[in-house]
Amino acid sequence: MGRRGKRPRLGDPKDGLVVVPVELQFPLWWHGPPAILKGWMDRVFVSGGLYTSRMRYGTGYFRGRRAIVSVTTGAPRAAFGPGCRGGDFDTMLCPLNYSMHYMGFWVLPPFVSYGVQGYGNSHEDQGRVDERLRGNLAAWTSHLSGLEKVAPLSFPDWSDWNPDGSATG
Repeated sequence: MGRRGKRPRLGDPKDGLVVVPVELQFPLWWHGPPAILKGWMDRVFVSGGLYTSRMRYGTGYFRGRRAIVSVTTGAPRAAFGPGCRGGDFDTMLCPLNYSMHYMGFWVLPPFVSYGVQGYGNSHEDQGRVDERLRGNLAAWTSHLSGLEKVAPLSFPDWSDWNPDGSATG
C-alpha cells in the first residue's frame, strides 16, 4: 500500500497511459537472483496490500501488466541449458517468474546477456569482450523495442485448479 493506505496508481492502458513492463535486472548470483531482490519482494509484495487469498494469479493486483527479467552472466551462452555447467535458465528463474505470475503479471520470457565478465576474470582478449558487450546492448535495445509483440510465458491459472489447488487435468 502507498502512503495513507492508498494503492499506488500504476497507469492503465484504458486510461490512455503508457504502461511499461516492470523490469527486474540483476546479475546471476549463485544460480539465481541476488538475495536483496527476494528481500525487496518480501517488503513490497505484502499480503493484504498487493495480494490477498482471492487477489492472486489471473485476478492479481498487477493483472494485465507485464514484467520481464533481464539477467547478466559472465559465462558464455554455450554454458547454459539443460545439463550444462551454468545451469538451465528455465529452472533457475522459475521461482521468480512464478512469483511475478502470482502477483498477476503477464510474465515475458527473460532476456539473458551472456559473457558479461567481471572481477578481473576473462577467458578472451578485451577487444572481443567489448564487441560482445556492444552486441548485448544492441540486442537488449532491439528486444525492448519489440516487447509489445512478445507473448507472455504460460502459467496455470484459477480455471486449471480444483478447489484444493490440485490440477484439474
